[in-house]
Amino acid sequence: MATDEKSGTRIPALVPVLVVGGILSLGAAILFDMHTAVSTAAGVAVAVLDLWVITRMVTLITGIDPSQQGSRWAPIVLVKFLLLFSGVIILLSTKVILALPFLAGLGTLPIGIVIQGLFRE
Repeated sequence: MATDEKSGTRIPALVPVLVVGGILSLGAAILFDMHTAVSTAAGVAVAVLDLWVITRMVTLITGIDPSQQGSRWAPIVLVKFLLLFSGVIILLSTKVILALPFLAGLGTLPIGIVIQGLFRE
């Protein structure tokens, strides 16, 4: 299980999501083209960012790390969701990234969580 070095909190499934995403992106580059691989990597990046922010918020809400204050993360979560939705809509509508490979990259999130659950310490 990965650990955030600053706060010492555990970041579940971050490493398996990155590993599965790297394998998926590499496979897309080999089997298809670079546009597909970049679209897949973009989906993986969004999945990892979502997992990291959600993990931080759950840590703050549940009081696992009392040294941090949850109120300072509220604007970050709002900005994250606004950037996520607007950014994805812009990237997909301008065809900068392809929809299906991006969705495959996002699919690494549940796969990584399942792998983390299978190989838990």
